[in-house]
Amino acid sequence: MKRVILLLAYLLAAGAARGAGARAAEVEPGSPAAFRHVSLEQGLSQAAVRALFQDSRGFLWVATEDGLNRFDGYDFAVFRNDPLDPASVPDNGQLSFAEGRGDFLWIGTVDRGLAKLDLATLRFRRYLPEPRKAGGLPARPVSAVLEDRSGRLWVGTTGGGLLRLAPDGETFEAFRPVPGDPKSFPSAFVLALAEDPSGALWVGTGGQGLLKLDPTSGKVLEQYDRDPANPGVPARAVVTDVHVDRKGRVWLAGGALARLDPATRELTVFRNDPTDPSSFPARQARHLAEDASGRIWIATEAGIVRLDPGTGVFTSFRNRPADGSSLPSNRVTTLLVDRSGLLWAGLDGSGLAVLDLSGSPFRTYRHQPGREDGITGPIVRAVHEARDGTLWLGISGGGLNALDPATGRVRAFRAAPAPRGLSTDDVWNVVVDEEGIAWAATLGGGLNRVDPRTGDVRVFRASEGGLSSDQLRVVLEGRDGALWLGSAGGGLCRFDRKTERFSCFQNDPSDPASLSSNVVRAVHEGPTGTLWTGGDGGIDRLDRVTGRFTRFLDDPSRPETAGISRVYGLWEAPDGIVWAGTPRGLVRLDPRTGGVTRFRQADGLPNESVYSVLPGEGSSLFISTNRGLVRVTPSADGRSATFKTFGAVDGLQSDEFNGGSFHRGPSGTLWFGGILGVTGVRPGDVKDDAFAPPVALLSFSRLGRKLAPSEWLPSRSVVLGPREGFFSISFTALSFRGAAKNRYAWKLEGLEDDWVDAGTRRRADYTSVPPGEYLFRVKAANEDGVWNEEGASLRIVVRPPWWKTPVAIGAWLLLLAAGGVVVSRLERRRVLGKERERTQLVEAELRAHAAEAQARAVEAEAARKTAELEEARAMQLSLLPRTTPVVPGLAVAALARTATEVGGDTWDWAVGPDGGLALVVGDATGHGVRAGTVVSVMKGLFRGDPFPGDLGLFLDRGGRVLRDLGLHRLHMALAVLVVRGDDAVFASAGMPPAFVFRASSGTVEEVLVPGAPLGALVETPHASVPLRLGPGDVVLLSSDGLAESPGPGGEPFGYARAREAFREAATLPPDEALALVARREEEWRGERPREDDLTLVLLCRGG
Repeated sequence: MKRVILLLAYLLAAGAARGAGARAAEVEPGSPAAFRHVSLEQGLSQAAVRALFQDSRGFLWVATEDGLNRFDGYDFAVFRNDPLDPASVPDNGQLSFAEGRGDFLWIGTVDRGLAKLDLATLRFRRYLPEPRKAGGLPARPVSAVLEDRSGRLWVGTTGGGLLRLAPDGETFEAFRPVPGDPKSFPSAFVLALAEDPSGALWVGTGGQGLLKLDPTSGKVLEQYDRDPANPGVPARAVVTDVHVDRKGRVWLAGGALARLDPATRELTVFRNDPTDPSSFPARQARHLAEDASGRIWIATEAGIVRLDPGTGVFTSFRNRPADGSSLPSNRVTTLLVDRSGLLWAGLDGSGLAVLDLSGSPFRTYRHQPGREDGITGPIVRAVHEARDGTLWLGISGGGLNALDPATGRVRAFRAAPAPRGLSTDDVWNVVVDEEGIAWAATLGGGLNRVDPRTGDVRVFRASEGGLSSDQLRVVLEGRDGALWLGSAGGGLCRFDRKTERFSCFQNDPSDPASLSSNVVRAVHEGPTGTLWTGGDGGIDRLDRVTGRFTRFLDDPSRPETAGISRVYGLWEAPDGIVWAGTPRGLVRLDPRTGGVTRFRQADGLPNESVYSVLPGEGSSLFISTNRGLVRVTPSADGRSATFKTFGAVDGLQSDEFNGGSFHRGPSGTLWFGGILGVTGVRPGDVKDDAFAPPVALLSFSRLGRKLAPSEWLPSRSVVLGPREGFFSISFTALSFRGAAKNRYAWKLEGLEDDWVDAGTRRRADYTSVPPGEYLFRVKAANEDGVWNEEGASLRIVVRPPWWKTPVAIGAWLLLLAAGGVVVSRLERRRVLGKERERTQLVEAELRAHAAEAQARAVEAEAARKTAELEEARAMQLSLLPRTTPVVPGLAVAALARTATEVGGDTWDWAVGPDGGLALVVGDATGHGVRAGTVVSVMKGLFRGDPFPGDLGLFLDRGGRVLRDLGLHRLHMALAVLVVRGDDAVFASAGMPPAFVFRASSGTVEEVLVPGAPLGALVETPHASVPLRLGPGDVVLLSSDGLAESPGPGGEPFGYARAREAFREAATLPPDEALALVARREEEWRGERPREDDLTLVLLCRGG
């Protein structure tokens, strides 16, 4: 072993030098560094995070002190020790991860040794501590684990030394200090492991510094542990993490940060020096990570530190209690940069923090309570970027602020007696003219002229004459230098700054060419000088020559124009199209034709309260809403558009913005004020995410019951029985940046030719899939529409019923052959008997012919019944939907189980062009072809008119049609549910009541609509009832096979038990909820065969 004398001692010792040229900095003012907090509320099992890892499939693994967690971007799957399951995780506390060959994950635990997780089956193999056994693991925490490029597994323990898994895969070779043997491995405390490009192993120890190891022989090649000032005494250096960067340099974490160049053996140490603000800004370095740009990220007890090796600059990210987007806690234990460019930070007691390293294009300035030179309040009503770069802000109750974007410092102008103070602190809009004078429109204080050079304020009020109202909402500087003022009740005024005279325009109810409303919320000057106003009357265009207005108002006869009666923001595009922000979405107005197109939440907006409109690149727009900023890209004809939404997690001041608070500055920055500050963006800086997310299959449910992963995931195939064509498949796109906006598409090859655009839905449901072999394929796109076309796939086989199997067909052929054999044998006896007992022979022949005839009759009858069953089964399957509907805000699941091969139950669905959903559940009397006839008739009526104006009349019409068919004793019970947003209508003809679970109270309502089955009684009217569905409410429709299912002694399951089973299941995912209800019915029925068909359809409204 070669001992190298270096400055490694300074990883712990005092007096260390910092790296040459290093500088330190806090996050800059307006920095877009916004952390997203993930903790117990999102499903993490415990908040003390010890290690992070991303496997080859893309899942994120989180080690905590109480449970192992796997994150898929939406949910955490938690693995805990089960004392009765030897294949469960051996210990609830974990410390380290490493991925192995063959789709395995190695996990080091706190007290129970090592675990090997099969990523396909999610089953664990345990390597438990066996300290007294030769080759056994010591009873010590496994602090580090690594599988090298040759497939050798290395295990670092705290107190048990370094171990290497033997070729037998069962025992371990130990490397530990041996008393009296100076050549033995020097440390029992191995805290970190890393492999460099040459294959050498680097080992961080507790007390023996850094070791370089030959992985083949296990020999220590070099040890870095001595202080050149005292080379005879070991430095006792502790190395908590080792990272080999893309250039092959070795980075060390411990009492400081150090970088070793193995080629030159040059060591650079970065240590905290309280007297030097440019030094490493923490007393210890705990863990290291490297991003795609080669920057080193360091977990410390004082937050996260980023080092740019090229510049030597440190940047600190710390918790700021008043800033909800800052790091949630400074106690950072571990770091990980995932494949999409997100930084994950494990926190000691606070869960996880996530930072997007791709670089947010947004700059945000927030109110910081307690900061004397900061923004004077949270609510920004006005924003204006001056020519010198100063950002002028109107603060609700906080006056006028002049903010320096470089420092974040504010010069505040507050209400005070003239001439040094504002007339009021409620500033709603502001502009700065070419002379640097700020003009503030105030609510109740008139127009304020502020000279920032002298601090003098001059107030123009309505009481002085000219100005029509002191309640000002908006001020605009026109290209001629005049100011245009919009007021809350006084109309529109023009102010000539040279003459200081006002000229105002107000509504005249008798003059259609006057201003449409005296409440003016928006004023905009178009590219050719056209002046547009927006307010509570609509949109007006001013002819400056005549002083007359052209109105563009709400037209009740044209629903698409509804909502433009109140306008918050306006912008005229170069092609003359006017865009308006309104409470009912984004409006596109063509002034030449008066044509209006409105974009709402159903079209892709996150929210319909649109407060502002500003131009982006090309034809794109940026708008502010109550749910973030949105980039809008209209189609060439303007009839459609695509939307990309940004929220607080992207670096905005919050998700909610304010009306009138927007400005396009001379720098090209678009500024938007909101409830917690102001956010700016340059449209060209907004880039789409190029990461195509990998797709993973999560679960497979058959008849509502999940299969264990080991039953299907390793083979990527599922074989189902003839009655098991009802299944669900869940999946996920492993892109953690904006996961809620990931989109999915799937198809079942062999059943579907086209892809199903599922939006953000992550589960595919299939019902009544006929026998055959299929390939389920799913693909996903990130929030910017970048698709992973390869996706994931699963082979699915649905076996045919017994009468269509090769065995059954062979049986029929064997029966025919048996008849032939009988005849052949009788014929042989006749020849060999040489005409003996002719009379008996004739009788035998007659018996043989009779047997043959009987066999043929049996065969014919069986064939007839088989054909009828096949025909009826085919009819039934053709009448049932193959998939469940995909409707935003709604989730539907269905389950059908028959008492015979062909039953009379059915269900169907339809989606209207307005997003409405119609569901129907029916039960025809009888079975077979006759029942199928009734079902097909009603299906035709439903599909022909799935959204009738009156559901009761629809059922009446269906009854008349069935009676007119003259089908004796064939009736149909039918229930129909139509849902549009929050509103629903339910109608029933002889069906059981609908159950409605109310999420707000946890109770179940029973909705019974009296009415006879269709075709049963002459001219019996049917009725419907309205329902209101709140967030999380669930509706269950069922056939009578649920409540009438007989149990012990023939006692029916009953509506009370059905209601309780539904209440128990309602909070589960839809398919699991149905499975639980069906399971409760089966438990009640016991071994008794099913006597009636069972159909369940569940609808859940999103929360």
